[in-house]
Amino acid sequence: FVDRKLYIHNSLHAIAAYFGYVAGHQYIWQAIEDPAIREKLDLAGQQICRALHAEHGFDLVHLNEHVDYLLMRSANKRLGDTVARVGRDPIRKLAYDDRLIGAGRLILKHGGDATFHAQAIRAAMSFHPRDDPSADKLAAMLASQGLPATLRSVCGLEAGHPLAELVLAQT
Repeated sequence: FVDRKLYIHNSLHAIAAYFGYVAGHQYIWQAIEDPAIREKLDLAGQQICRALHAEHGFDLVHLNEHVDYLLMRSANKRLGDTVARVGRDPIRKLAYDDRLIGAGRLILKHGGDATFHAQAIRAAMSFHPRDDPSADKLAAMLASQGLPATLRSVCGLEAGHPLAELVLAQT
């Protein structure tokens, strides 16, 4: 159940934030209502549901319903949840066992397509709102070390790791 919370709720929330930031949205609801981002969220959700089903035997229909409910709830305009708040502290959220890298690794472990997680990881690398020391540090690391070394030091992804290769392939 910890994996379900981290890899569905937290992962999709972060994906919405990072794609939303790149698209110039201020609020999470705007990102979720953006058709291009919503499609990526739906497909990423399907992939992580399949991986969680394979890993833990969770009911696939229930998992997909859970994704739909979480996206509907996160799209509530009254929450006023900002992309900057949800994406805050990208270094922590890009850790090896956390919401993006952990979910992407689990998807790949079970033969799924982690493209949308890889795209979100790449988007997280460009996340740099004001007043986020972690985003400042990540930007400095990228500038001084480059993406492959940052994937290794922040995400724990060694050169040649399938998820690292997938992230590097994103433009």
